[in-house]
Amino acid sequence: MHRACLSNQPTTTSVCYPGGLEFWQAYFTPEEQKILLRASLHKLDMSESIKSRKRRRAYLKSSPENALEPTDLQGIFLPDECYEFQEGHYDGVIRHYREMHLAAWPEAEFESLSSVLKRLYALCPSQNVQTHLLHLGTRGYILPHIDNIHASGTWILGVSLGNERLLHLKPVRGGPPFELILPSGSVYLQRGGVRYTYEHSIEHKPGEDHGQRLSIMIRDLPSTSL
Repeated sequence: MHRACLSNQPTTTSVCYPGGLEFWQAYFTPEEQKILLRASLHKLDMSESIKSRKRRRAYLKSSPENALEPTDLQGIFLPDECYEFQEGHYDGVIRHYREMHLAAWPEAEFESLSSVLKRLYALCPSQNVQTHLLHLGTRGYILPHIDNIHASGTWILGVSLGNERLLHLKPVRGGPPFELILPSGSVYLQRGGVRYTYEHSIEHKPGEDHGQRLSIMIRDLPSTSL
C-alpha cells in the first residue's frame, strides 16, 4: 500500500503519486472553506422539498444553541436527519448522499464568494466545465469505480470540505493500491490515464469519527463530434 506524502504544492513530479494526479493539501484557508461550504449547502438546500426546508428551520428554532455561529467547519453542517440523503445512487456507487449539477453560484448572496471562486477555477486546465456538488452524510461513501470515458472529459478536479476521507486508487491491471488523505480545504486534479486505469473510491479514515463531507467536483465537458 502506497500512502501519499503531503505538500502544499502540486505534486506533478513526486514519485509518491500516480501519473496524472496533482494535489494541493491546504489550498483554501479556513475562512474560504466556510464561504464555499455555506454557498454549496445553500444551493443543495434550495433544491430539496419544502418539507425538508421546514425541518431545518424547526431544528434551528428548537434551541438557541442550534442558531449560534459555528466555531468550526463541521459545525456548519446540520444533523443528518435535517437533509434528504439518498441511500443509493442509480449506479450503486454512492451511498448516503445528496447531489446536484450547479448551473450558477449564488455570488450575490455570499460576500467574498466571487474572489474564492476565482482561485478555484484558476486551477482548472480548461474553462468549458461542469460543476457538481456532492454531499456525503456521516455514513456516506463512494464505492470503487472507473470513470466513464464517454460521459466525461479529460480531467476532473475535486475540492474537499468537512470530514477527512481517503481517496483509494487500485490499479485495474494489478499492482499496489494507493491512498491519499483528503483534508478539508485540499484540492486534487486527476487527468489522463489515472481516471481510467485505476478504480477510485472515497472511504472513511479508520478509527475516526465519521462527519459529513461536501465535495465540489469540476470536470471538463466531453467534446462532441458532429
